[in-house]
Amino acid sequence: MALTYLTNTTANAAIAAIVPSATNVALSLHTGSPGNTGANEETGTGYIYQTIQYGAASAGIELGPTSTASFTATGWTGTLGYFGTWNSAHSTWYCGGALTSSLTPPSSCTVIVSVSGISISVQG
Repeated sequence: MALTYLTNTTANAAIAAIVPSATNVALSLHTGSPGNTGANEETGTGYIYQTIQYGAASAGIELGPTSTASFTATGWTGTLGYFGTWNSAHSTWYCGGALTSSLTPPSSCTVIVSVSGISISVQG
């Protein structure tokens, strides 16, 4: 039997258990699918994950970041097509997914993730 329906309350609780709102988490950018481990994280010169917070889940969707996240590098290594979410120490993987569209940044630039630019949802 497959899970087909979740109430918003259950979906919100599930999301909050994975990525708590109003808690500092690390946001990462990836050049390939991060899978279930956070693989393929960007490694360009100067790149570092950014500390963000997500808002509270509502209607089964959690939005983040609650403030702009800026990634600056002087040597991006590829096309950015995915994001990742980790604990604040960037040592425990939570979840990730595909960006709406991919971006191939010039070698030296800042990539900005806007407020509420990422959504996490439970799909059953």
